[in-house]
Amino acid sequence: MTKDEIDKFLRMVADQLNMIRDDIQRFNEKGEPISGRITQKEMAKLVGCSLPTWSEFECANSLPSAKVLRKLIDQGYDANWILSGKGQMKIGTGSDGKLDKTILSAVITAVWTEIENSGAKLTPIGIAGIISMAYDSYRINKDNDALIKQIGQLIEIASLGGQQ
Repeated sequence: MTKDEIDKFLRMVADQLNMIRDDIQRFNEKGEPISGRITQKEMAKLVGCSLPTWSEFECANSLPSAKVLRKLIDQGYDANWILSGKGQMKIGTGSDGKLDKTILSAVITAVWTEIENSGAKLTPIGIAGIISMAYDSYRINKDNDALIKQIGQLIEIASLGGQQ
């Protein structure tokens, strides 16, 4: 990727993260919803990173780690949407929630193949995050070519970003 492409990608992800922060509901001490946007400090705490790190994400200076993306997925946000802008912001409802072993097996094989081809050295957590995001993406889009491209991008990001 060129520097311009990387900058454009960082800006797009930052915009998605800002939309997520707009979407998250705040509650008072009694558990009642209150108006207003969740703060960066609250967001950082929610996803398990420092305030300066979250600020770097929103300012398009850095990408969230697999750990942070996993926390966002756990909050119901779609990793494919965060990283590509495609699909829905929230993980689709109506799914039976069951793991499709055939898709999972194909995704794991594709991830390992791409890791071996790239020569990337990734942590087990990084690899698990890539598998999780690729599975979610493929389950929604069912596009093999897009899946392989996304896996390559995720490996490149994980290789550059390390763990936050």
